[in-house]
Amino acid sequence: MLVVVVLCLATAWRSGALAGVDAQAAVVLPSGADRAMRPLRIGLLPSAMPLDDGTRRYTEEGFEALLAQALANTLARPLELVPLPIDTQATALLGTQVDAVLSRPEADHRDTRLLWLDTRFESGLSVAMRSDTDIRTWQDLAGRTLCLSAADPRSLALAQSLNAHIRVLRAPGQALALVRSGDCDASLHAQAQLAALFDRKDWQKFSATLPPQGTTRLALAVSPAAPAMAAALQQALAALDRPAAWQDRTRQWATDVAFDAYLDQVGTDCH
Repeated sequence: MLVVVVLCLATAWRSGALAGVDAQAAVVLPSGADRAMRPLRIGLLPSAMPLDDGTRRYTEEGFEALLAQALANTLARPLELVPLPIDTQATALLGTQVDAVLSRPEADHRDTRLLWLDTRFESGLSVAMRSDTDIRTWQDLAGRTLCLSAADPRSLALAQSLNAHIRVLRAPGQALALVRSGDCDASLHAQAQLAALFDRKDWQKFSATLPPQGTTRLALAVSPAAPAMAAALQQALAALDRPAAWQDRTRQWATDVAFDAYLDQVGTDCH
């Protein structure tokens, strides 16, 4: 009973207001004098939106929602996250439906009508596996069970090219928990984030990996037709894009996802 109580309290802490500013991804509503201020509207892929089913708050796969909130905080604006499929993002931005879009497009897939502000965060895709795995190459994943979250379309495309048995989960913590339980042979995520996870002592037995594939960079797209907004966002991004800040975000991601995976394994009754 004590274990269940502790896990329930931990779940409440993880999903509640005690998380740091840079870990908050929920929409911030205006209050007081800010009510007359229009929210900063940032478009994300629907799969990159904050994960909260009302009972459990999971850590997202990427940093899109996290960075969007940090940008809004830096500009002292309320935030509105707008889910946008990839083929509608440029139109929404050019039509002023949103002020910016955060995404990780491949270099040759960037819409040239937009102004792209690159962040320092870049990574290829890699996997987490048991340290005693017999998988030595990407080709060895053919016929094996490969877990991933739904957030990054590139992950699904890579998994399909490997002829693996694919299991798509909502959150990275869910996918990684299935590697620990033995239900999945590997879990596919950004290599830079996995490296931070593997630094943790509790993940040493699940730190076998493969060379990263398909490196992309997180970028903020703005409209050249809105120069004042573009300049404000560029200045805000510069303040948030320090290497040390990304190291902190990546380490925090590893801590939070490890906790998510732990709760999925032992805290299933904590609701």
